[in-house]
Amino acid sequence: MLNKMNSATFKFPSIEEEYRGRKIVDPDLFVYEKIDGSNVSLRHYGGRIVPWSRGGPIGGADKFYFDDYRRFVYGTLIPQTGIIDLPEELILFGEFTHSGFGHINYGPENTNQFFVLGFFNCEEKRFLLPREIDEWTGLLDLDGVVRKTPLLSQGEIKKRDIPPLLEQSQLYHGPPEGFVVHQYNPHFPNGLKLRRYYHPDFRESTPSLEGAEKYLTVKRFIKGGQKALIDGQKTTVDTILENVVRDVLKENDNSFDEEELRESVAKKRELVVDRVIPLFH
Repeated sequence: MLNKMNSATFKFPSIEEEYRGRKIVDPDLFVYEKIDGSNVSLRHYGGRIVPWSRGGPIGGADKFYFDDYRRFVYGTLIPQTGIIDLPEELILFGEFTHSGFGHINYGPENTNQFFVLGFFNCEEKRFLLPREIDEWTGLLDLDGVVRKTPLLSQGEIKKRDIPPLLEQSQLYHGPPEGFVVHQYNPHFPNGLKLRRYYHPDFRESTPSLEGAEKYLTVKRFIKGGQKALIDGQKTTVDTILENVVRDVLKENDNSFDEEELRESVAKKRELVVDRVIPLFH
């Protein structure tokens, strides 16, 4: 019962920490391309595989990318692999690529695909190490059906590595959304520390600006629209603006207060109408 309860509540942790260029040398450090998709997972309940979005089981909801994800799980993954043997204490997390809604167009070969982020063991309260991930993808016959997230480097990262890591995506002809540093250590919460770094074209903040304005990028407003779809909200201008306010408040930046933030966000209404709303309609 405890495993099922944990499995039913545990979500992939949001990546709040930015990589700042500090040199890190660690054999259990892995740098992956950051994929511009939707965070999803697969869980085993009562003899069946249940597809999840970040918000919970997707059920029969008809919104956002859910139809494409269901089609992949029930039409491809379950018939072609041994995913039905996924132990109930393991959660398989991934990034599901899909078209539209402001996401990168990865082309037909890399769209509607499940890119593995990791397995979480609810009994041991830890993410499995990459070698264990490879073992389980083999045991469940997932190779060739789910995709490996492109590994960019391993064992070390430093400031001068940043430009080459951002030059070219391995999934389409353009820059990657960014990269994510996975560092495994039993002393970290859930055995894993995550750090992110965005390509300038996809940043949710502009370091050269100050105050609330620093966080009000086009990408941030697109994210507000995507959040509306995940939550089953209508993608109206007001909903997107409110979602951006709530998202920026999570930054815990003391250089501005909520009133100042709301005033700054309200001034972006025309930007949302011109550049964001068309992506969702």
